[in-house]
Amino acid sequence: MDNYNNEIINDIEEYVKQDINKNDSSHDWHHILRVKNLSIAITKGELENGKKVNLFNVTAISLLHDSIDSKYCQNIEDKIKEIRKFLISKQIKEEDIDQILNGINNISYRKEIGRSPEERKVPLEIAIVQDADKLDAMGAIGISRCFAYSGAKGRPFYDPEIQPKINMSQEEYVAQSNSNQGTAINHFYEKLFNLKYMMKTDYGKIMAIERDRYMREFVDRFIKEYNVNNSNNSIYDDDSNHNNNKHLKQKKRQSILEYDYCKEHLLNFDKRNKTEVVSLAYGSRFATENLPKYIIPEKSSEPKVISQLIEDQIKIEANPSQNMATFVSTWMEPECEKLMNQAWSKNFADQDCYPMIQNIHKRCIEMLGHLFHAPQSHPFPQSSSSQNNHQVIGTATTGSSEAVMLGGLALKWRWKKIRKEKGLDDSKPNIIFGSNAQVALEKFARYFDVEMRMVPVDESTNFCLSPQRAIKYVDENTIGIMVILGSTYTGHFEPVEEMCKVLDDYQEKTGIDIPIHVDAAGGGFIAPFAFPDLKWSFELNRVHSINVSGHKYGLVYPGIGWIVWKSKDYLPKELIFQLNYLGSVEYTFTLNFSRTSTTVLGQYYNFLRLGYEGYTSIINNCLINARRLAYALNDLDYFNILSDVNKKYKNSYFSEQDPNHDDKDNNQEYFQPCLPVVAFEIKQNYKEYQPHVTEANLSKLLKIHGWIVPCYELPPNEQNRTILRIVIRESHSEELINYLFKNIHQSIEDLIDGKDYNLEKRKKRTSSMNYINEQNSLNLEKENKEMFDTKTKWGVC
Repeated sequence: MDNYNNEIINDIEEYVKQDINKNDSSHDWHHILRVKNLSIAITKGELENGKKVNLFNVTAISLLHDSIDSKYCQNIEDKIKEIRKFLISKQIKEEDIDQILNGINNISYRKEIGRSPEERKVPLEIAIVQDADKLDAMGAIGISRCFAYSGAKGRPFYDPEIQPKINMSQEEYVAQSNSNQGTAINHFYEKLFNLKYMMKTDYGKIMAIERDRYMREFVDRFIKEYNVNNSNNSIYDDDSNHNNNKHLKQKKRQSILEYDYCKEHLLNFDKRNKTEVVSLAYGSRFATENLPKYIIPEKSSEPKVISQLIEDQIKIEANPSQNMATFVSTWMEPECEKLMNQAWSKNFADQDCYPMIQNIHKRCIEMLGHLFHAPQSHPFPQSSSSQNNHQVIGTATTGSSEAVMLGGLALKWRWKKIRKEKGLDDSKPNIIFGSNAQVALEKFARYFDVEMRMVPVDESTNFCLSPQRAIKYVDENTIGIMVILGSTYTGHFEPVEEMCKVLDDYQEKTGIDIPIHVDAAGGGFIAPFAFPDLKWSFELNRVHSINVSGHKYGLVYPGIGWIVWKSKDYLPKELIFQLNYLGSVEYTFTLNFSRTSTTVLGQYYNFLRLGYEGYTSIINNCLINARRLAYALNDLDYFNILSDVNKKYKNSYFSEQDPNHDDKDNNQEYFQPCLPVVAFEIKQNYKEYQPHVTEANLSKLLKIHGWIVPCYELPPNEQNRTILRIVIRESHSEELINYLFKNIHQSIEDLIDGKDYNLEKRKKRTSSMNYINEQNSLNLEKENKEMFDTKTKWGVC
């Protein structure tokens, strides 16, 4: 180490330990070690940038820098003589001793107060230790040291009556420091917030950025917590102290201008030699370079760097709580999240390795079978903890899209088998569903070569499948009808029981038996709890299979769907594959193979945690909040409500003067079964003579307030009508719905008055990040249209 051996450093360390053993914890031996390590880290960075540094002198200065601190040393001149004598005894060169003593005599903050930038210039070795000492006064460590020192000196944490003294001269600062006046929080304003602008080395400046940010966040948090239920407001927020705040801002601006060369200096780094000395995202090469988008980068990066930068990108996206477009769950209990995190690495397909995951999976299938009225193997009831009593078979999927495919494949293969047994042609299968179907149903037909027969829908059929219309499309080649329990367009339930009766009549006349698959992606966890008397599942003979989305009203995060068949008879053996290369004989009938087990655990947790009581309460709350929003929007007289959520049964109308009106309003048995969805359109009389009054522009205005409310055309046959749709989920409280309603009310009136419907005008009102986010969405939409020349199809799975 610069012609000196490590024994000398060890001797200096022992000297310092004895010298400062009575210091409080803010300036103890651990502080010395931290400054030493920071100094060495900064030195390495300077060396890699081609600068010459005497590492021994840096180390010696860092170890001795507090030995003549006036807060602890009574006679500084005598102490300097003692240190010189000690260094001479170690046969250190005279010029090195001079630099070491010069360094420890100029480290402190108080020595730099009042000096110009030119006067603050010192040799690089001293500058390195100055920066290291300042860094240890910043960030989490700096906060701890500030309060430790204040406690040792008897200074209060904070007193709103004591104002910070800004722009103190050197004499004023020394006098205040010696008198132990002020507070710990004031010290941040009087000193610690200035340190970032006083850094001298390139790497010191980089490291100071994050530590300064952390301190400011802490002080903001401290003041907010202090002022809770406190009538004595903080002096930093009091209008009467405007001048004091003005001084703070002026000081900050002055410091920024004075040290503005920092940014320019950083940009001039030699990128070929640039290394990540510390794990700081904003000090990495990506702070001044674009993140790779098309090519994997040549060099590796610190995990903390990449994690922070990616997190920064996704932070500018929409707030999940304000995303009213998706049916997918955006909140789960922390206890469940913790449980799910334990299963990220467990491959759901590896049944032999993770048998308990498979047992849990089977339990979920059994519970779904019971929920959907699957037939029992025995005539007598059994307890919930007893063995399998259902004939049901099924599997978890990666959403209802995969589940729909499996349901359709089972219909097709069963139909083919029957046709072959009768010696009939099996080359022209067709499947029937409404034109309001989610895109996954269309995918099934196209991917697996099945003729798609889409039944037109319109307002007279509630924009969903009409059994009377559907039967006209049925023939001997129909493999089945897919009936949707919860249309993604408007939330309507298609009439499963009525469809069964129409097919019964058809079979009686023709002898053709047509099965039903129920796409209950949205309604499978709604109907059993909110509308238990509704017949739609396996209690109907024609219903062979049901799919449901666990990540919708099953209340699990995205990535979990379910498909269940009434019994093994309805799952053709041709779809079941046997494999043994994972260690045991296993059976699979899914389209996907390897995937994480997290969402299966999440579903099982919800089944056990919530039970019938919990699910019923949550689903009812969603419907009640959706109904209240529908009532409120309807009262505005600007909109037509197209969904059923506020529609009563014909025989259940009751007067608003009824003393039990509110109770009945919250009782689902008085209302049409449906999803907690509010679908609405602007009334024609408001749009007729004002071309800017459109659902699309209303959707854009709501985005200014942070709300994602989708706007889309209705299905074919009604495609000239555009509607807005709001999905109410578990995490949408009544208060949140009230805010949404107020923003809709304000936005529709602004729109009708001719305000803010133009995107160019909105640029000035929308924050830059929101505007960039919106433009990214528009660009992505444009790219997709250019890449895929196909019909737009609405659907969220």
